[in-house]
Amino acid sequence: MAAEKNEKTVERLLSLLAAEPVHLRPGFQARLIATLTHAAISRKKAWLLPAKGWAWAAITLTILLALVGSWLLTPRPAITATLEVKEGQAIVWQTRPVFLTLTQSSERTLTKGQTVKLAPGDRVRTDANGQAVIIYPSGSLTELQPGTDLSLLELRKDPSGWVIRIKVWLGKTLHRVQRALESIPTFETETPLIIAGVRGTVFRLHAITEDHTYLATDEGLVHVQMGDQAVDVPVGYEVDAIAGQPLQVRPQVSIQINMAEKLKAWEATITALSAFTVEGNAPPGTVMVLLANGKEIARGQADEQGHFSIKVTFPAEGTYYLELKAVGPDGLVSVAPPVPFTYDATPPSLEILEPMTSEVTEASVTLRGRTEPRAIVQVGSQQTEADNQGLFSIEIPLNPGPNKITVTVTDAAGNTLTSTFNLVRK
Repeated sequence: MAAEKNEKTVERLLSLLAAEPVHLRPGFQARLIATLTHAAISRKKAWLLPAKGWAWAAITLTILLALVGSWLLTPRPAITATLEVKEGQAIVWQTRPVFLTLTQSSERTLTKGQTVKLAPGDRVRTDANGQAVIIYPSGSLTELQPGTDLSLLELRKDPSGWVIRIKVWLGKTLHRVQRALESIPTFETETPLIIAGVRGTVFRLHAITEDHTYLATDEGLVHVQMGDQAVDVPVGYEVDAIAGQPLQVRPQVSIQINMAEKLKAWEATITALSAFTVEGNAPPGTVMVLLANGKEIARGQADEQGHFSIKVTFPAEGTYYLELKAVGPDGLVSVAPPVPFTYDATPPSLEILEPMTSEVTEASVTLRGRTEPRAIVQVGSQQTEADNQGLFSIEIPLNPGPNKITVTVTDAAGNTLTSTFNLVRK
């Protein structure tokens, strides 16, 4: 109240000095008016300064609230998966929002035992020795083999269950999808060529190239789509998706050749045996068909344990192109490509070219001869291989007097020929 009264007094004096003639010493009236005017202005500024301070404080508070609100409104991954490196190294690329639409990208190399949280948009690549596993909050997981490149596209939970989408750009993966009793999960795996959708299963996937993807189902059922083609791959079956070719589901089959209790892989073979067995494993009940030069020669069926055995007997010597097929959901499909099997029961030939005489004077001699190309030649403890023309040479030591020389030749089929002659060292 006193401040307001003083302010009014000053203003009244100023108005009187300006309106009424006052006889004062020269210059004093002007100085008095200036002093009173300054006092009035200072009083007004004293009231204005607090007002300006409050205005700046309000502006600052508004900016801070806007920044905090924007930070709170910046989207952040609410659900994440966990990547753990089991062997070697893995490189992880991540992009995270930092403020509204602004993002920050990072690259990180993890080694064995290290973990990191993955969100949609993250990408993982294992090195040549790297193995890793992604564990999803649903309990499902993805195993990454060496040289695998994978992106996490989507990870969320709907009322109907978990939704997980990944993309395998390259490499081998194994997926174990957990199915909850109260919900049905959606687990979708893409490659540059196909989309595989599953609901509770175990399957293996190999993105070989952009135009070739292999998928095998170990449990449950996998739905595979490539362009306008779609197939279901049940347990124990597989599919090779190749761009421009039809999708064909075939049984998963392991094959080996049993030749006189010696097992070998399904590959080009030369044998002296006229009979052997093709055996392996396939889904129980699968009918296996063996063809020779395009014609069926035998068939068998996988038993309850999935084992099958087909006996083969060649009617005569020669080369037969064997192919193994199986009766699948889409009919007869090839499970082992045609490979040549040569039945050769004829022993190799042998011609001694040197020495030309039966008597020599040297302590050793070079034995030269001709037999079948690539045949193995053995003389005592000495052994060599004939070249592509069948020529061979081998150095053999000689004792003084008569020496019995035994030469054994074995061809690629396993046929042998033994020849004996005498050399006399004088």
